[in-house]
Amino acid sequence: MTVNLKRWARLVLAHSAERFGYRLVSEKPLDLTGGPTDPLAAAYIARGRQFVCQVPTTQCRALGMMGLPLGPDSCHPFSVTAREILQYTVTNYVDSALAAYYTRVRPHSAAEVLGVSSPEPAKLQGLTAAQTILPWQSIHPEAMAEVRLGTEIAENKDSDVRDPAEYGWREWGPVPEFQGRSEWQRISRLCDSIGRSGYKRSDRPDGDIGGIVLTHGEKRTILITMGQHRAAVLAALDWPTLPIRVQPSSTMAQFIRREDAPQWPAVLAGYFSENDALKVFDRLLEGSIPDVAKDWAASSETV
Repeated sequence: MTVNLKRWARLVLAHSAERFGYRLVSEKPLDLTGGPTDPLAAAYIARGRQFVCQVPTTQCRALGMMGLPLGPDSCHPFSVTAREILQYTVTNYVDSALAAYYTRVRPHSAAEVLGVSSPEPAKLQGLTAAQTILPWQSIHPEAMAEVRLGTEIAENKDSDVRDPAEYGWREWGPVPEFQGRSEWQRISRLCDSIGRSGYKRSDRPDGDIGGIVLTHGEKRTILITMGQHRAAVLAALDWPTLPIRVQPSSTMAQFIRREDAPQWPAVLAGYFSENDALKVFDRLLEGSIPDVAKDWAASSETV
């Protein structure tokens, strides 16, 4: 697969966000951090503008499509690793929880990533882990794989990045040691920075933890789309709420409603049956862990 390095380097931030349908725009977000913690209520106040509101940490799901729950005892490998760093129990990547996660959590298919154990007849059955898309996304699976590869090349331009079919993504393993080490160092720097200076959001396009909202009845869940490391470190520091920027989307809606499942793009395109699409939604809404990560989650409780 041939990728224009210069092009990807220039667009890496936008691609990292837009693979979830999250568009970086120049408009300053409306600061509602002192207002409602229900993002749907905040959206009515914002009246179509992008906004930032405080959301309970336990209502947030992170690490991309793995959608692992955040909170004081989160099994999110970035959070577990941050706790190790903050407690001075591990001082290098090789011995870290993050390295163990990349060794143990290695999905082979999109169904494994999404937690669909027995997918019904649909194109989902044939998708690799690198081609994983969400049911409400309007991006082609092959384009998703290319975005992942391009992002990796741009962020690791001095290293030998290979096809994601051979290596995993930062959301799962396996990853080359240089990439795992880079992720560990990023978490370590954030622990140090936030510990010394606190967490400071900004109105820059990448200045917030960003997310989309899954909603059904009275339940809301934020799927983190940007600022994965920041969210994980703040959760490790036991922050009860996180400031989340919810903003207009390019390839999917900023609010995903369960009742809209028949109209979700990847359902209409035949990649998901409606039933499997709802399984993905419900797992994320409830904060359940995909089977491929359950052994890791159990082991992380001892960290």
